[in-house]
Amino acid sequence: MHKPIDFFIVGAQKAGTTSLHKYLGNHPGIYMPDNKEINFFANDTEYAKGLAALESEYRGYAGERLKGLSHVQLIYRPQAPQRLFEHNAQAKIVVMLRNPIDRAYSAYWYARRNGVEPCETFELALERDQNLGDNCFEQADFAYLDHGRYIEQLRRFAPYFSRENTYIILTEDLAETAEFWPGFLAWLGVDTDVAALRLDEKHNVSSMPKNLTFQRLVKASDSKLKRVYKRIVPQRIRKTVTEKITEPLIRRNLQQFEYPPMLDETRNSMRRYFQTHNEELAEYIGRDLTGWQ
Repeated sequence: MHKPIDFFIVGAQKAGTTSLHKYLGNHPGIYMPDNKEINFFANDTEYAKGLAALESEYRGYAGERLKGLSHVQLIYRPQAPQRLFEHNAQAKIVVMLRNPIDRAYSAYWYARRNGVEPCETFELALERDQNLGDNCFEQADFAYLDHGRYIEQLRRFAPYFSRENTYIILTEDLAETAEFWPGFLAWLGVDTDVAALRLDEKHNVSSMPKNLTFQRLVKASDSKLKRVYKRIVPQRIRKTVTEKITEPLIRRNLQQFEYPPMLDETRNSMRRYFQTHNEELAEYIGRDLTGWQ
C-alpha cells in the first residue's frame, strides 16, 4: 500500500463501532472502506497473505487526508497490536468501550441473531463461557465475559502506542455531539465540522431473523454452505457477491426485535465479576465508570 492506514478502530465488540465507522466514512477528509470488519490484522490466515490481500479494500480511496480501518476483534486478539504497529508505527488507535455487562448481553443476542449461539438463555451461555479456558480466543464469539475485561486488552497496546496516540471513547460519548465530536475530529487531524457526519442516522439496530436457518447458513463460521461457497467462488468477486446479493438478503430476513431485560440476579453476578476490572480501568483511562451497573 502506497499510503499506510492512519488510524484503526479496534473495538470493543457491540460498543458502537459500526456507528463510529459509518459516521467517519461520511467525513470528506476520511476514507473508510465499505467493509466495516476487515479481518486482515486479526486473522492469522489473512495476515499471512501479505498486504496485497488488503489492497482491494481501498480501491475507492481518492486521496482523502486519512485512511481508516475497523475490526472489533483487534482489541481482543493478542497478536494485533504488534501487527498494527509494524504496519504504521505512527497510527492512531481508537477504542470504544461499553458497560461490559450490557456489552455481553448485546453480544449474546447478536450471536443468536446470526444463528451461531446454541444456548437458549444468556445464563446457560455464561456457564459455558466460564469453562472456555484457553479456548477463549478460538471461540471468541462466545467469550462474553473475557471480551469485557478491557483493562487487560488495553495494556497489550501500551508497549506499541502512546497514550497520546490512543483515544478511548465510551459508547455514551457518541450522543454528546457538541462536547465529543469536535475534539475527537481535531485529534484525528481533520476538519471539525460535524454536519457531514449525519449523526442522526441509526446503525446496527437490534433485530432478529425471520428465518433462523437461512441466517445460520450465511453467517455461521461452520456453515457447510459457506465452506462450499469459498471453494467455488473466487476471492476476487466475493466482495461483489456480498454487497449485491448476500447482504441485501440478510437485511430482508431481519425484523426489529427488542430483547428482554436481563435477570436481576444475572446482572448482580456480572457486576461482582467485573468490579475489580472496571475499577482498574477507570484509574487507567481517567474516567468515572460508577454508572456501569
